[in-house]
Order: sequence, then C-alpha cells, then structure tokens
Amino acid sequence: MKSKLDVFAFQLVLIVTGCLIMSMSIYGSADGAFLQKQFVVCQDQGRDVLCDSYVVKKDDYVTKLFKQRGEIAYRDFPMFLEIFKRLNPSVKNIDLIFPNQRILVPLRLIAPDTLEGQATGTVTIPLITITNIPRQLQQNSMNYVVQQGDCVSALIAKKFGRYSTRPYKEALKIFKYLNPQIKDLNLIHVGQPINIPVPTVRDEFWYPELFDEAGELVVAEETVDEVREEKPVEVIEETVEAAEAAEVVDVPVIEKIPAETVQAPEPPVEEKIKEEKSVEEKPVEEKPGKLPVPEPLTPLPSIFKKAAAIFGAELLDTGEYFFPRQGREDLTLDLAATPVMEFKSGMRILFAKKKSLSSVDQGVVVSFWKNLQIVTMSYDALLRELLYTICQLIDKNGCENNFSINDWGLTATIRGELIYDNINGPGKVCIFLIDHPGQKMSDDLHHYLSDKQFVVSEWIDGEDFFGPVSVGNAGKPLPGNFITPDTSHPAAFIKDFAAAFGLRYQENVEITFPYAEFQVKAYSNMLSVSPGKEFLVDFGDLQGDAIESIEATGFQVLQISPGQSCQSIVSDLLRVMPAQQSEDPVLWGADRARTYNASIQVPGRLITILNDRGKMKLLITDITPHDNILSFLNRAGIRIMKINNN
Repeated sequence: MKSKLDVFAFQLVLIVTGCLIMSMSIYGSADGAFLQKQFVVCQDQGRDVLCDSYVVKKDDYVTKLFKQRGEIAYRDFPMFLEIFKRLNPSVKNIDLIFPNQRILVPLRLIAPDTLEGQATGTVTIPLITITNIPRQLQQNSMNYVVQQGDCVSALIAKKFGRYSTRPYKEALKIFKYLNPQIKDLNLIHVGQPINIPVPTVRDEFWYPELFDEAGELVVAEETVDEVREEKPVEVIEETVEAAEAAEVVDVPVIEKIPAETVQAPEPPVEEKIKEEKSVEEKPVEEKPGKLPVPEPLTPLPSIFKKAAAIFGAELLDTGEYFFPRQGREDLTLDLAATPVMEFKSGMRILFAKKKSLSSVDQGVVVSFWKNLQIVTMSYDALLRELLYTICQLIDKNGCENNFSINDWGLTATIRGELIYDNINGPGKVCIFLIDHPGQKMSDDLHHYLSDKQFVVSEWIDGEDFFGPVSVGNAGKPLPGNFITPDTSHPAAFIKDFAAAFGLRYQENVEITFPYAEFQVKAYSNMLSVSPGKEFLVDFGDLQGDAIESIEATGFQVLQISPGQSCQSIVSDLLRVMPAQQSEDPVLWGADRARTYNASIQVPGRLITILNDRGKMKLLITDITPHDNILSFLNRAGIRIMKINNN
C-alpha cells in the first residue's frame, strides 16, 4: 500500500509535467506549496484540449516547450504536434517561432466538465512551487574560487549574456539566492568560494516556474546551507498574496516617464512659477508641524557616489525637496532615500526603490523637473549594472562595448565596460573599471585616443580604494627609432635593414673557396646575425658553379636580383635568418584581460630576432603612425621602418 507521501509525490510529478489530475485538495506538504495559474481550454476536432498560452522567448523551440511542460509519450507526440499546428495557424513552420510571438501549447486532452470553469474556456489550476528547488539549483551550479580581477557581473555575463538581457537578470537572482553570505555583490574577495549558476539550468523542465510574472524568483524559504547539510525540508504554507508580497532583490529596471503624459494636478500659474523656482534653486527648509517625522534611513550605498563621479555628475543625497500638491500636503522627497543625479547637460535622474514612489507622486515630481528620468531599482545592485542603466539614459543611440577607429590603415579597437556619446563634448567616452594602477592603459594610447575625440575614463574600483586613474604626459618617439631606409637599390636597403636590427653587415668581404681543384678568390657581402650564424649576400657577382662550391664549405648564400622589391628582399632575408614574424600585428594597451582592453593593429610585418644582444623587434609598415603610436611602440621595444609597397 502506498503511503500518503508516495501518493503526493506521484501527484506532484503529474502536476509539474502537465498531466493534471483532479486531486487538488492538498495545501502543503514536505514537498511543496500551491500557487495558482490560469490555463486555456481550446476546441480541436470536437475535443477539449488544455493549453498553456505562452509568449515565445529567445532560443525557444516547439519540442523544448513540450518538454518543459511535461514529457509527452513517444506515441502521443505526433498527435500533440498536429494539435499544435491546428491551434496555431499563424505558425507556418513549427521549426520557426519568434520571440514575443504568442502561441498555444497543448498539454493534454480532457473530458467535458472535468475542471471547474472548463465551459468558459479558462480554468485556474493550483501549481506547485517546489521547495527542494534550492537543491536543484545547487545541482545546476558550479563551485568557483574568486580570482584577481573577478566581479560578479562579469562572471554571470560570461555565461548568460549581457547585463540587460533576461537570462542575465534571472541568473543574477539565482546567484544571490545561492550565495546568501554575499551581502554586497560589489565586494567579493580573492580566494572566496562562491556558487555560480550554469546555463544548463535554463533547460530544466521546472525552470519556467522559478519566476513569477514580475520576474521575481519564487523559491520557498530554504537556505542553501540547509541544502548542503541535507536537513529535512520544512513544511511551508504560503498564499499567492504572500508570495507576491515577498521582498526579492531586483536588478535595475528603467521606468521612463515623459513629462507630456503626466496628469499631475496643476496649481495656479503664479503659484506654480514661484514654487517651481524654489524647487529648482535649492531645497526648501522643513516646514515644522506639517509633515510626519520620517523613519530612520539606511545609509546611501556607495555605488551612487561612484557612478556620479564616473559620469561627472553631481549627486544630491542629503536634504529634502518639497513639491506642492493641489488639495494635499506637499510631497516630501527625501534625498537620502531617493538620490538625484544632476548632469552638466541639465538632465536629472532620480533613483527610487521599487514601489517607494507611486506613479502619481512621480508625476508630481516630473511636472516640476521637466528633464527628469526616474529609475526604480534595488539599492544593492552592482556598480556595473547602475553604470549601464545610466548610460542607456544619457545616450539615446544605445551604449556599446566595442568601438573601432580606422586611422590611415591603423586600427584602434576599444573594448570597454561602456562606450557612449560624450554628453560634455564631441566624440565618445569609454569607461573601464580596473583593480589596481598596474592595469592602467598606456599614457601614449590615452593621448592618441583623446586626439581622435575618444576619451578613455579609467577608474580603480578595488577593495580599499576607489578613484580615477591619473594620465601622465604624452611621450615622444625615441630618436632613431623611426627609420626610412634607402630603397634606391637592394644593396643600400639591406645595409639599412641590418643597421635597424643592430646586425653586423660587411661589404666586399674577400672569400676563398675550392673550385675545380683550385682555390678561387672572390668578393661578397656578409651579414652576421650572431656568432656562428653568418651568411653571404650576393647581388649577381658570383657566377656559374661558384655558389654551389661556396655552400659546400658551409656558408649559406642569399642571391638578390638587381630589380627586386624591398618587401621581396625582406621575405628572402627571413627565409635564411633565425627570425619570427607576424602579419598585421595586434598590440594591447594595458596589462589586463583582453575582454576590457584597447588594442592597435598596424598594417605590416613585425619581425623578431633573438641573438646575443637580446630580443630585437622591427615593425616594417607602409604608413607613418601618429607620434603617440610611435612612442607607444618604442616603449614596447619596437623600432619602425617605413617601406612603400610600390
């Protein structure tokens, strides 16, 4: 005989997989607590079909949706697929469904009058929020030890995509749940063990039920530590209202309120002008006896001050503003709870906790501050998320994280946290967050990009320090490190080429070699890379079998034609020299991960020779780089030789 727990577990499986049964009288158990969900009853060939009205998300496909709502038996799958086609005539190709498209997913066939309200076409059925979800989440996460340069947002974005995407936001909420010991997501420490959700969690059949319609994580009150210790699951009884009222940390969500759509009560014209002026100039002093004493406020999180400094805005986070309301007491805006950023352009951004400022009160504020954007967000959000939110508001064209500049063949590529239109001048601004001064970008690249109207704004956001990175003076190209060789004839070019590397080149060296049982004397040119690595360069002076006879003695001979191009001569030289080369080399601007870094790509060949003098580098190109680029290359130990390709 099955126990009650066995029966309930069986019911639980049926409910979750979409095979709904009529025994819905259980309100709570060791395995779950009920929530409500509406389903649609559709007619198909005279049969009632229970369906889920669903809005397609990115990366969805029909088979995946069937599996998420219950594994349909193999023999029934073709039947349900045909039902799906008939219920969704707008879907011409079942292999092609689009995000935001609303479809009907058939779950099961039901007899008439099986469910209450079935005849109306809509039924409400209790679903289960599984209280062992923490254990399931734990199984879909990976243990990780924080490394130097790590931050939570980057770790999540690497696996789930950019900050603004839905997978990223959901994964961040799962991360917070899995790591309750992390109180401030902006502060993780090297060597700290954490749990990171993995993308496969999105493929679990129960994943769609993790979040409610508002996008909040719906998980019973069982801690991750309890899961690790394998403690018995506590029975939880929770109503729908209680679940919706549960406070869940939210990531930034932008709410734009156009001033022209606000229906705020209008005071008399003279009074409005006078009051608006007082609001614009400075906060009005508190009116005694009219307003209730405010509750103690939580100290302002540091991310707002950091963001204001980064964007060059003024942060108003102390004092109060009073806004007149017709027929009611003035609206009090406490800046400690709802800080405001003021930008040089005149734009303001007001930050409010979720549901802390009603839409009516928002309308009152907007009626006085015309150039105002209101953002509702969680105050423990990550700094990078706050920066991204602000960036979207100040740059109407959208923020970027990759931007390239083509400068006469040279390509500068910037991969930053955020790249946006400069609100205080022409060009672009790029924000980088780094851990310590050793990760700063080269001063030469700073000045080069600034000359191209691209401002690089680097900020140290470490455990013990926050502040801007100072930029030093621009360097100057080192004398003698930009070489224009003599290309009038091959012999002169090879001489300058050898000098550029600091190699020993001797002209008209007397050589003797055996030929037809005689010792023959001749003259040639010798290039020495290092002791024991010499070869002869012949410009057509050696004739007949002389070259074979010389090479038989152990000397290598490189033959150069009188009309040979300089680039071709370089290729021949590299075939006999112990050298390495890279085409169109890419050079990085800072000693940090390439994800958030700047690079330059120079057309040409970077040649590296290792000899007894060390590693010698020469960049052969057909352009004349900017002085800051020349200085940047020189500081990297690279000399530059310009050769026209014609």
